[in-house]
Amino acid sequence: TLMNALPFGEIFVEVGPQQPQQPREEVSVSALKRRNLYLPCSSGTSGADSFPVRAKLSQAGVWSEQVGVKMNDLWRAKGVSEVVYQQELELSSHPTGAAAAGVNLVLVGRFAIRFEAPVWISDRTNLPSNCRLEIRHQRQKLPSQAGITLLPARCVE
Repeated sequence: TLMNALPFGEIFVEVGPQQPQQPREEVSVSALKRRNLYLPCSSGTSGADSFPVRAKLSQAGVWSEQVGVKMNDLWRAKGVSEVVYQQELELSSHPTGAAAAGVNLVLVGRFAIRFEAPVWISDRTNLPSNCRLEIRHQRQKLPSQAGITLLPARCVE
């Protein structure tokens, strides 16, 4: 199960077998929704084997680095509150000229992967309609929608 715990937008996820000759599956999951996914295992697959996962925030976005998720880790979690594994990804909504937001890939529950933004800010300034608050990182615009901006990883350290 893929879960999108981001406060807005779709997340695009590519998962697949470790063997390059087998096709990978690309799916999208709407904000605050989940999507079940079936990944067939080859006959030689063991629990120590991993499969690649990567993500992006829009069709035009750049894929994140690839993360290897171990089958054993997916099986190990008992409930949705138990975090077995967490990996920080940097996701951008545009191919160029946009800053990357920090999004965590978290293994929770049995066979469940959740994508979450641990740090985001909501615009509550009540500015006039001809003005808007825009938050940037290193002079580049961060992913934002409807007054919510996803912040970069480690922005509050």
